[in-house]
Amino acid sequence: MPKQGRTNNKIPALTVAALITALLIVGLVVNAQQTMPSTVNLYEVTPTEAVQYFTSGRIDIYLNPFALPPNVLSQLSTTPGIQMVSPAITSGYDLLFNPYPSNTTFNPFAYWQFRFLMNYLVDRHAIITQVFSGYATPVYDWPGPFAIDSQLLIQPMIVQANIHYDPTYVNQSIFALFQAINTTPNFDGMYNPWVGRILYINHQWYYIPPNSTTPQPVTIIFFIRKDDPFRYAIGQMFMSELESLASLSSQYTATYRRL
Repeated sequence: MPKQGRTNNKIPALTVAALITALLIVGLVVNAQQTMPSTVNLYEVTPTEAVQYFTSGRIDIYLNPFALPPNVLSQLSTTPGIQMVSPAITSGYDLLFNPYPSNTTFNPFAYWQFRFLMNYLVDRHAIITQVFSGYATPVYDWPGPFAIDSQLLIQPMIVQANIHYDPTYVNQSIFALFQAINTTPNFDGMYNPWVGRILYINHQWYYIPPNSTTPQPVTIIFFIRKDDPFRYAIGQMFMSELESLASLSSQYTATYRRL
């Protein structure tokens, strides 16, 4: 279990507005062959047609495998003559948090400590197996081609943080964090409007808004895309993890993009 004491290593790449769960999936699906083609034909193949096109010999390579649903990827993995290859990073999935420090509504994500704790609440193994049928790889910082120096700089911090799935640690740390916010006038060196206004009542966190004496439940609102089955599934899983802490109230807002 990671140390619960405060650290000065805030790990900028992971403690700003985004938490990188970074699930990188395979880059190509190819029909194994040894000879070079003399003619290249391009087809627009829907994900549901991919298996049929491969088995009938109409296509030899599928260039957009991250558009294939997990059940199709699973079926292709057991099809004779089909290989999964990954020449480069093709896609990444992350969770974005709102860090706005409101003085009227208590926002836990306004604190880098809370955002960083979410690293330990993401079950990357479950996401890879349940959402991507095993065709993904977890990473803990984004290895961008133009950010090699930054990655080398923070890599020792990532290793030291010992990031792993540990909801018990998250629950205990949130309790300690909220208590500290409630009792520290200049929490983390900044003005703190929530001193004496964070309450723990019947296993539930509440806050008292300014100019009010009525406690309100600490509420987290989710915005989950429905146009992408992968993001939708990841959002549902993360929402369930937060709800399982039993000390936070949540509001769920599902949305989709009009195409």
